[in-house]
Amino acid sequence: TSAARAAEIINNLLQFSRPRKGETVVISPAEILDAGVALSLADYDLKKRYDIADIEIVREYDPELKSISCVAMEIEQVILNLLRNAAQALTEREDRADQARIILRTGKVNGKARIEVEDNGPGMDAETLRHAFDPFFTTKEVGEGTGLGLSVSHTIICDKHQGRMWVESEPGRGATFIIELPMNG
Repeated sequence: TSAARAAEIINNLLQFSRPRKGETVVISPAEILDAGVALSLADYDLKKRYDIADIEIVREYDPELKSISCVAMEIEQVILNLLRNAAQALTEREDRADQARIILRTGKVNGKARIEVEDNGPGMDAETLRHAFDPFFTTKEVGEGTGLGLSVSHTIICDKHQGRMWVESEPGRGATFIIELPMNG
C-alpha cells in the first residue's frame, strides 16, 4: 500500500513538473482536484508547517460533470494554492472542537463548470475579502508568503481561461473559493 501511494505521488509530481507548452486538454475536474490533493500531500513545506495530512478532505464531485477544457497544469496550480491557503487558515482556528476539514466540490451552475474549495477555518473579515485577490496582499507573517498565490490564481482563471473566481466568507464560518469555467465543447 505504501509503495502504491508513493508511486501515485511520484506520478503526480512528474505530471506537474513536466514542462508543457500550455496546451489545452479535456480533463475531469475531479482528476484535477485529486492531483492537487496529491501534490499538497507531497509538499514538504506544506506538511512541515500545516500538517495537511491531519486535515479531512471531503470530495463532493458531481458525476454529471465529466470534463472541462483547460490547461490542466495551470488549474492544478490554482487548486494547490487554494489548498495551501486553506491548510494555513485551518491552523489559525480558535475553536478546534470539530475536525479540520476541506471540502472539494464540483458541479454545473448556469451552464458553467463549478469547482469549490471550502474550509472550516476562521473565515475572513470584510477588509480581507476586499483585498483577497490583490497582488502582494497577505495575512501571513513576514517571510511566510508573497501575497501572489491568489492573485496569480485569479489571473489564471479569469484571464487565461475566461472564467470567474471569487471567495465567500464570514469571520468564524470558514471560506469557500469558487471557480467557474466554461463547459467543455
